[in-house]
Amino acid sequence: MKERLGLDSILPENYVGVKCPVIPVEGNKKLNPRLVSELIDTGRYFSSHNWAPEYPIEGSTKKGSSGNLGFIDEHGIVVTATATDLGKLIPPDFLRVVHTDYETKPAPTMYHERSGDRKPTSEFLAYDRIFKDLKDKTVILHAHNRLTTSWAQYLEFFFPDLVARTDEPKPYGTKELADSVGAKLTEETKYVIANGHGFFSLGRNVSEAFLYAKMMNIAAYVFETFAEIGFPFAAEAVL
Repeated sequence: MKERLGLDSILPENYVGVKCPVIPVEGNKKLNPRLVSELIDTGRYFSSHNWAPEYPIEGSTKKGSSGNLGFIDEHGIVVTATATDLGKLIPPDFLRVVHTDYETKPAPTMYHERSGDRKPTSEFLAYDRIFKDLKDKTVILHAHNRLTTSWAQYLEFFFPDLVARTDEPKPYGTKELADSVGAKLTEETKYVIANGHGFFSLGRNVSEAFLYAKMMNIAAYVFETFAEIGFPFAAEAVL
């Protein structure tokens, strides 16, 4: 048992694009318009509440969001494209990944249905691991929320059945991060915090995944507010 809880540091991350090989293929499997619409609305919420902070895209005047959204259906996994602004998502920003050799290669390759020059987020590897391990989950929301990432130890302590936190920081978009997330999953897990990185909120639908994301943000806000007024918010105060 930890003698005292603390705040997790946010891992400085410089966006360098997708970290695994990406190969577009021809395909035109229809995306669920209701799910896409709900995720577009979710992206706007994340952006407007700064849950997915913007970052500059090298060589472009546009900015990307530190987060991504996705779902799984009978045809496979659909995720938002890398370097997209979650506040300005449009349907072509959702890409279907048709295959990956995640389980057989240390540096997996992603094959996705072509959508202009867009590439799927490399956090797809984490989506793939989560969806394979938790068959009842169909939606994942991921963002680099400062509040919940910083207060991850407290969220895990107070909501042990719902929240899991990885042991060590891992670089974004890597198999190492995906495996560290997968190692913490149980059938009860609804919210995974990748140490120093961000959260993955899981649900059977968009509403459920968003509910857990919002619940944990509120809880982290309460923790931070107590800390600001000098309340001794340490594990030893509640054990």
